[in-house]
Parts: sequence; structure tokens; C-alpha cells
Amino acid sequence: MQRSRWGPVAVASFAAALSLWVPGAESAADMWPRCTPELVEKRSVHLDVLTAPLPTDDPTAFAQLTQSINALIIPCDGPSAVPALFRVFLRSRYGVPDPSADWSPLPEDPDLFERALLALSHQPPEAVAEGAQAGLGTGLTTLAWHTLRHDWLRPAVQGLGSADQRFLEDWSPPAALPSPAHQLVQIVEDTPQEAIFAMTTGGGSLVQDAVRPLQDHLLAAFLTDAAARPAVVRAVAGVVVDGGLSGPAVATALHSLQPGDADTRAAVDRAKAAVGTPSPWPPLRLPAVAPGRIPGLEAHSHAYRMASSVVTENRSTRLPPGTGRTLLGLLLLVGALGLGRFRRLRAVAGPMFGLGLMAGTDGLLDLCAVAPPASAHPLFQFIAQSDVQLRPTDNPHRVVVGGGSMRFAELDRVPTDTRRVVFLGASSVHGSHYIWEDTFPAKVGSRLGVEAINFGIGGTTSAGVAAAGRTALTLQPDALVVMYGHNEVAQFTRLALYRHTRPALLRARFQLSKSAIYRMLTQPLARPDTRAAPPSDLYRSDTPSREEVADLTRLAVDHLRLQLGGLADAAHAHDVPMVLVLPPTNLRFAHLQPFDTPGPGDQADLQRLREQAEAVAQARQGGKARLLFQEAIDRSASPREVVTPIRDALVELGESHGLVVVDAQAWMSSYAPDGVTPSGLYWDDVHPTAEGHTALAHLLSDVLEPILAGGFQRASCLPDRPELEGAP
Repeated sequence: MQRSRWGPVAVASFAAALSLWVPGAESAADMWPRCTPELVEKRSVHLDVLTAPLPTDDPTAFAQLTQSINALIIPCDGPSAVPALFRVFLRSRYGVPDPSADWSPLPEDPDLFERALLALSHQPPEAVAEGAQAGLGTGLTTLAWHTLRHDWLRPAVQGLGSADQRFLEDWSPPAALPSPAHQLVQIVEDTPQEAIFAMTTGGGSLVQDAVRPLQDHLLAAFLTDAAARPAVVRAVAGVVVDGGLSGPAVATALHSLQPGDADTRAAVDRAKAAVGTPSPWPPLRLPAVAPGRIPGLEAHSHAYRMASSVVTENRSTRLPPGTGRTLLGLLLLVGALGLGRFRRLRAVAGPMFGLGLMAGTDGLLDLCAVAPPASAHPLFQFIAQSDVQLRPTDNPHRVVVGGGSMRFAELDRVPTDTRRVVFLGASSVHGSHYIWEDTFPAKVGSRLGVEAINFGIGGTTSAGVAAAGRTALTLQPDALVVMYGHNEVAQFTRLALYRHTRPALLRARFQLSKSAIYRMLTQPLARPDTRAAPPSDLYRSDTPSREEVADLTRLAVDHLRLQLGGLADAAHAHDVPMVLVLPPTNLRFAHLQPFDTPGPGDQADLQRLREQAEAVAQARQGGKARLLFQEAIDRSASPREVVTPIRDALVELGESHGLVVVDAQAWMSSYAPDGVTPSGLYWDDVHPTAEGHTALAHLLSDVLEPILAGGFQRASCLPDRPELEGAP
């Protein structure tokens, strides 16, 4: 059998995937089962599952689909699985805007698209080469055209006659593959294993590199065929001008047109001017370097730091939520009763009594946990705040969670004799673009022999983390692990791009959401609709000012304190220990958005900080270099990474709520030869690679083991690794 050249990490992932349906496998040979008559007999059944639509009313259908992908990893006699696996990859990774009998949508979930690639990597190379034409080349061309038609062309021809609209619906790509799709198929045929790896998150963006050139060729072909339809030509020309969908193929098609009327000639001329003379698309080729890797800065095999040096245990100094308002209300009531004895002061005593009654009632509602939590009242509704639902199954003792931005999982309502840990956060916890077995929650579960549940939500804010955490507490976990902080400032500063956003109004809503009475009165109106995006007319033409960004950043920090603080209070009320992890950032790869106006955070300022950081890093002063890179992140217009105020707020939360705080940033940086960038542990600025997830799992396993055993003693609980000489 042809073995994959993905390396030890991918082989380990493959072994983990096989262990889902090969019980008792212990040796490497055991983990590589051979084809059996039973597998041959069931092969057609598994292929049918891959090609059929995913039932939306069956909560176990997703698990059945992943099991079928796992089963098809082993090549057997019978129909080739390659075309179906390529289609699962495309349907899940890139979506299906126009569902049909041949193309039904699948969730954008790495347990589908990455698992399909994993299965493809273990097919015979000749089968992969043969199936690439039908499964990948034709499939990607079809989906690229469906997306182009759905997103751009249908809206453009909406006001045209029925014949022109029918022309669009009936048109299909030429039988011969367009050049970009043909190049992609050729690469797969020549080097199947390397090409499959280059389609994965850890290997590169080979398919994504083909999409833009492919859409350029498809739009050009459609424009050429529509030459005899002036209204359609004008509509497409408008798409080229407004949407920026252009390239060398479209430019050639525009210049070949000979419109017969003045309006069409004018529209084509405007499109020509917008396109200009673009350079030819570069030939499609395998990525020279995998994402997130810098030659010469490969991560060490273990950390320089001791594990205990990045962990802090705190003792709670916080009173139960609502205590302050209750005490204030009592004081005001007592004061009002005292003042009421004096006739001259009764005018003051009345309002004081009313304020005291309101404050005391508001505090008692929170003290008694009667009011809905702040996480049920998000400030804006177009982010994945996550109304996490536990959906029933045929088994009354089991539930299903997941879908959308969460991973699917089937769980026992009540844990059995296995300890249960729930992991909360955003995409770095979710493990975006990696199969479940490669994520650090799964690795921690495997190392400790506990049930690890991944409630990470891609793209969420702290409101989504808190909402997911409250649902998690109903599952009676033995511990919560929260690693969050990247999205908060990015999502809040994004609000400054909208025309009618006013930070002062958001601040007022935020302050009101602290009130239990307000939350109870507005709860019916506070249900988030994560499908609702801001209307396009809300976008403003000017760029946000530094003052607006600073104001929204402060609001983001306060919002995070309220949401995660509320979750910590809820965990304490359930007697569930909560671990707070400061999320790591790949500082050198930070996405720095400069301000347009001169001053701190403009292009020159950010470039200066980068250059200073690089010079300091080359001088082996990793700590100082990290500070300079972090300063550049803090000054940028819309940072995607953790800013210093968010980090400080997380540390303060740990101190006030008595949480164990783990500095994953310091831990990951200690793998780096220069103390800054551990090449190979991240695939972009914030998301860990499979190796990065392994590094996090080592740390968090050491942290959780004593907690699950009944107590955390910082001085003795962690089996420290020896310090290395020359650590930056």
C-alpha cells in the first residue's frame, strides 16, 4: 500500500482516525488494517453516504458521514472513492451556493474537508490521478461557476427580460477544463501525494490559488457567449466595474467584443478602463514553503521555559455578583427611612427610597440568579454569539451539539465514570481547518484519559464564549478551560466601519446590560440572529479615527470583563474549576492595519516598530523583540490579535475570580530559537498548526491533571522540563 508522505504528525492523525473504528489496535501494523471482505461489501454503502445530501433533521447524520470517510481511507476493490472524496472536500470547504441533485451543501467543518483530504492521501496514487479530472477539476469548475452566478451575475441580470435571465441559468462551462482547473489536475496527476498535502491547511493553499484565475476564465467565456445579448453584456460589464472581478481573460474578452449600440459600447469601455492591462496569471504550482513557516526558525522539540513558570494560581477576592448593588440598596433604604423622620428632608427621602428599592431589587435578582446572564444580551447580533443548543437524539440519555461555527459532537447528558472537561474559546480552540484528533482539546483528552468536549466557536466574541460556557455547565463538567481574547477588539473596532455606529450609544447599552432588571425586561428582544449581517448601506466612506478605535477598544475590554467574569461566577456557583488561558499570538505574522492619517499607528510608525523588533530579535533579545512587536499590534487600526489591554483584563479576571491563569503566549514563544516566532507552530498570526496544538496539549495536560485529581498546588503540581542553556 502507498503510504503518505505527510510526516509523523499526519501519520499520527491517520492512526487516531483509524482508532475510531479499529478497536484494540495497539501497534503500527494494527493501525494499518488491510482490506477485508466486509469493507468491500460496505464500500458502496459508504460511497452513497458521501454523495447523498446531509439530512438536516437527523442529528447523527454528521457522525455517520465522518465514519464513512474514515472507512474509505483503506483502498479496496470496487468503485474508486477518489471522486466522491474530492467532492466532499469541495462541498464542505467552499460551499454550494446552488444546491442540486448532484451538488448538495455540507457544513464548512474540518472534520469533513480535512478528513476527506486525509482519506485521499491514503488512496493509491494512480487512483488519485485518475479521479482528479472528474472529482476535482470538473467539481471545482462547477462550484466556481455556481458561486460566480449566485453572488454576482444573478443580481446583475435581475431586471432584464426573461430570455436573458434564462440564458444565464442555462449557460454552463465548456466541456474542456479551463486552464487553471487543468493545471490543478495536472499537478495532482504528476505528484498526487504532494498535491493533496498542499490542499490542506498545514500544507498551503493550492486550490484557493486556482479559484480567482478560474473565475476569470469562466466570466470571460460567459461574456464571449453573451456577445449577441447587449443587455447581458452591459450587466456583466457593470459587474466587472463594481465587483472588481477581472483578470487577463476578462480583459481579452472585453477587447474582442464589438457592441452594436452606444450604451453597450459605453459600458464595455468603462469595464475596459477598470480592468486595464492585467498581467497574466502565474502558473499554478505547489507552495514552496508551508504557511507559517520561516526557514531557520524551526521550533524546538520542547520549550525553554518550565511549565510552572507560565502558570499562576489565584485566590478569589470577589463577592458574589449583585452583592454590591444589594448592599447599596439596603444603605439607601435605611438612609431614606432615617431622613423621613425629618419633615424638611422628606423630599430627599422619597427619591432615595425609590433608588434604594431599585438597586436592592436589581442586586437580589443577580444574587439569586433570577435574571438572564449578560451573555444573553449581546451588543450586536451579526457575530457568532452562539445560542448553543443541546439537541435530543433517539437515545434519551444522549444529545448532539454543534453545527455552523461549532464542531458536531454526540454526548451523554450526564457524564459516566470518565472525567469531563469542556474547552471554550474561538477558532484557536475550535481548531479551524484541522480534524478533531489534531486539536489540543482532543490531545489533552487522550493524554489524560478524560472526555474532552470542544465548544470553541469560530469568530465569536466573549458573549458567545460565555453563552457556550453556561450550556457547558449543564453537562456537569469537572473543569472548564477558556482560551479566548483574539476576536474581541477586532470585532468591536470593526463596528467603526459602519455609518451609524456610535460608541457612546454602545457604551450606554453596555452599561444598561449590567442591570438585572434591564436584562429581564429586554430579554425577548435580545435573541441573537447570527445569520443577520449589517446592511450594506451602513458602511461609511471615511476611515475610523484613532479616538473612535480607542473608545471601541475600551468598550471591548469592559465587555470581555463582564462576559467572562459572569462565566467565572457561574462556574464557581456550580463548583466547577475554571482555567483561563492567555491565548498565544504569532507576533511576527501579526496583521497590522495602519491608520490613514499621520501619527501613531500609521504605515511609517508600524514599519519602524517592525524593523526595531527584527533588529532586537537578531541580537538574541527575544523578550524585548516581543514587546516591540506587541506595541505595533496595540497601535494598529484594527488588530486581530490579543492587545495588551485585553491581556491585562484577563490577568485581572484571574486574580479577582481566583482562577488558574496559564500564559500560553510565553509558552509558545519559548519554543522559538529567537524567542519570538516558533516556525511550524502557527499557520498564520493566531491559529496553531497541528504541531502547535500538540505544544498546547503538553502544557494544558500538566495543568489539568492535578486539578482533576482534586487540587492545584503551583509549587508541586507540574512536572517541569529542564531549562535549556542559551534560552532567549
